[in-house]
Amino acid sequence: MIKIIENRIFVFLISIFIFYIPAIEFINFNFNNVTFHTIETLNKTTIFLLTISFLLSYFIFKFLKADIFKTFFSFSLVSFLIFNYKNIKDFILNILQIENFRFLGELSLTIIVILTFLIFLFFKKENSKIINFIKIFMLFIVLINFYNLFFLYKKNFNLKENHEVFSNLNYFSEIEIEEIKVNQKENIYYFLMDAAIPLESYNKHFDQIAVEKIIGDYETKNYLYIKGTKSNYTGTGLAISQMLNLEYYINEKSPKFNQTHVYPSVMSNIDQSPLKKTLDKIDYDFIWYGNVIANCEMYNLSLCPKRGPNGKISLNLSSMIQSFTSKLNTNYALRNYLQKTPLIDLNNKLFTLERKKLSFLEIAHFENDGIKKFMLFDRYNHDNKKKFTFVHSIMPHGFADTEDYPLVYDVNCSIKKITKNELIAIKNQKRRIGGEHIGYLSNYSCMLKRINELIDYLNKNDPKAIVIIQSDHGLLKEGIAINENFSLAKVPKQCQNYLDKKINNINALRLSLSCATNQKVKLLKHKSFDERKNLPKNHKDSNKVFLIE
Repeated sequence: MIKIIENRIFVFLISIFIFYIPAIEFINFNFNNVTFHTIETLNKTTIFLLTISFLLSYFIFKFLKADIFKTFFSFSLVSFLIFNYKNIKDFILNILQIENFRFLGELSLTIIVILTFLIFLFFKKENSKIINFIKIFMLFIVLINFYNLFFLYKKNFNLKENHEVFSNLNYFSEIEIEEIKVNQKENIYYFLMDAAIPLESYNKHFDQIAVEKIIGDYETKNYLYIKGTKSNYTGTGLAISQMLNLEYYINEKSPKFNQTHVYPSVMSNIDQSPLKKTLDKIDYDFIWYGNVIANCEMYNLSLCPKRGPNGKISLNLSSMIQSFTSKLNTNYALRNYLQKTPLIDLNNKLFTLERKKLSFLEIAHFENDGIKKFMLFDRYNHDNKKKFTFVHSIMPHGFADTEDYPLVYDVNCSIKKITKNELIAIKNQKRRIGGEHIGYLSNYSCMLKRINELIDYLNKNDPKAIVIIQSDHGLLKEGIAINENFSLAKVPKQCQNYLDKKINNINALRLSLSCATNQKVKLLKHKSFDERKNLPKNHKDSNKVFLIE
């Protein structure tokens, strides 16, 4: 055994496996939410760390004559320590029992530096007993993580049950496509306001608002509010992915689905979807304004809107640093992965000192306000081609993934300041009923403000456009159905008779395609499906949907 663990090839291989431990742990912990994009992100990050560590090891070997394999193994241990930064913070908190300890990050980082020094010291003094113990211990950790991954994969993935991600639907016939190519077409805008409930429900369960006056104001500007609409699915992932299918492709008769079937993963392969194929055939561009969780930078760069004249990006050092930090903050998988390290804390402390870079809270405040972002950049995204613009605004949905301070919009859409007592209440609320309710009262008021601004903007800049403003689902709250949603639309007069309860998310897209191209409207019978998200992972009905109406 001793000969094996002292073998150079073993040392090299175990070093590589140690570098992959944080990634494997992350996948095991988030198994049901892991996408191909997540795995790709983790793998690229790990390979980057491996490469840097090996180059440093070679440099030390070349100039200091140290053993390259032992040095590489030392760097793998340091990497393991760095990815246990959050665990060290939690350990310190449990010992000190001091709430909001100011220097928690600094103390944790100091411990990592001391342990790093000890690791290199052991290797320099060639303390074989301690070194061999560390190798055996790390081998044990590696084997446990790979065993858990294998067990989860075997338990959760039955490839025979999975069906294709996209249907083969052709929405327009060949004759219709030829007509569309020579006829007048209009731009299409679909704004998805995450978890926005109807005006009447907000008025009854949250805060009194002048519902009829609001609806009347919409009508004077040619926007019609649709009462009684329901979403197709009770979660964002399936709601949007099936909108891309233009039908209820995943339904009560479907086998189990997995993360490759849902948004945002499907955006990486959107060219195969019925919606994108239809838009390509009728010569429309697809533009996607995402948010801090799901955006084009992460999943499909070809769908990104231009954010400046000609889409040019400044290449000075300051802008490059800001761009890097922004990409880190908008890459949800990478950010959550690196939360285990000191990098996020360092980023927030160093880059915000000069206020040249926004904190994650401020990044999320901007990115999750889809309408404001659209109005800021839309002027850079017009040419001779017609556009289908999809905007996914997290707001009014609550957002509490900004470290320990949740993002809440006030009635003027600024970041709402949270008192200590409110923060405690919010954390308790998140544990009890989930994050979507956090700040919902004022978030919704901000949403109404943004919708009024959007209506004025589009009426001025694209008055003939087809506009749908709709939510993907409702809220889990007594008296509110999880599938009741907000629906507002602007369509030509010949299409206004279709604006009734049947206009769910999928039918709203079908209606917009037909009305924008002056073709026959093809609506489906309304259906709503429940995902039953709270079922245990091994339950026979998990990752399936059930017809509720």
